[in-house]
Amino acid sequence: DLLTLTLQQQRNTINSKAIHPIESVDAELRKLQLPGANNSTISAAEIQQFIQKAFIITASLDQQINTSLTQIYHVQQSEAPNCSALSKFFLAHQAIAKRCHNCYKIQLNAKSLDELLMLHFLMKTLHLKDSNTSKCMIELRPDQNNFYKGLIYCSDVKEAAHVAKNVILECRKRTALSPEVSINRGCTSFRKEYPDYGAINTSTSLQEGPRQREEWANKEAQFFNQKDSMPINKSASAFNLGEWLIIKNWIAYANAMGDPLTGYPQPSLSPTNANFLAQVEIMKDKQASPCPPETSGIE
Repeated sequence: DLLTLTLQQQRNTINSKAIHPIESVDAELRKLQLPGANNSTISAAEIQQFIQKAFIITASLDQQINTSLTQIYHVQQSEAPNCSALSKFFLAHQAIAKRCHNCYKIQLNAKSLDELLMLHFLMKTLHLKDSNTSKCMIELRPDQNNFYKGLIYCSDVKEAAHVAKNVILECRKRTALSPEVSINRGCTSFRKEYPDYGAINTSTSLQEGPRQREEWANKEAQFFNQKDSMPINKSASAFNLGEWLIIKNWIAYANAMGDPLTGYPQPSLSPTNANFLAQVEIMKDKQASPCPPETSGIE
């Protein structure tokens, strides 16, 4: 998984004559023109052709390299919240850190693998004013209803509302997507434990939500000894082998869940992917359909 993350980083030079097959395949993938490059429209047919090219380029590796990762991040900033430390603080002290009170997520739900791929390439080629971090993912938590989704991270509720509006416009302008869109505060586990923390949506507007409780601030001052942010590597603007390994998992997931819109062959996955495959089996048992009823996006 560390290799998968490393392969997704920006490269200053691409060595097409690399000796190691992983490096040479990665170099070939980075030469592909992205669907949606130069703010162009993104079609399902274009993506399907792109994926078929990736299958051909990576055929020599087959089962030699796989990953258990299922989320692709689009990172253009050099610093990010230290979510691991912040989550550990929450679990240890049942308190939400101040940094997490300034975390708002725009969620875009896709209805199929084709839509998830379209959303991924839109986000990868999207130029947001504040270079917001985003990600696309498949859902492996059995208590969640949406199988395919994208998230965009914002630092305040006004920014989230503004970015959501712009992304909806980009979806209409450049794709056939009409995703269901919502704005939430912080992590799901935080909102479940403390519903008032996540109470930002009213019938007429978005609200900032309550400030950090005094007892939480005291616990944070006493027990939280790590930095609430950390340096992070920027994502490659080009397509790469790290992305492809995760997309292979998306395809395997969609095929396993019976996504009727998936026309891709089953990718080869090695036994090292046993944990991922086990999670997919759990989802198959818990979920009846991978494609929830169609809903329109919010304005």
